[in-house]
Amino acid sequence: MCEAISSGEKTGQVAAVLTQVADFLDEDNEVLVKSLTSIKLIHVPYKGGPQATADLIGGQIQAQFDVIATSLPHIKAGKTRALAVSSAKRSTILPDMPTVAETVPGFNMVGWQGFLVPAGTPSTLAASA
Repeated sequence: MCEAISSGEKTGQVAAVLTQVADFLDEDNEVLVKSLTSIKLIHVPYKGGPQATADLIGGQIQAQFDVIATSLPHIKAGKTRALAVSSAKRSTILPDMPTVAETVPGFNMVGWQGFLVPAGTPSTLAASA
């Protein structure tokens, strides 16, 4: 992460970074990186993570913010390289992976995922899920 940020700040080059249309946390990560560094990022919208990951592996985009659950298989297979985790503390899943904050002080972005049902779902059905 440190190398990528240093390179981007020194060269002033634009790094293409995807954020998924439906995932506001990716957009927040992008905005936070832009505000805490001098890296210029380009927002590339995708309908979802799998399409973006395919383009990352294929070289159509240069970087991606993604959740660990979907990116871990690609990291372990050597298809992608994780630079850092966005939380303030290192992940127990990838304990050797640095945090963004280790390079960019003040960076802390933690996502939330819930199990959701449509608003009209009967509470007895929702309670049994």
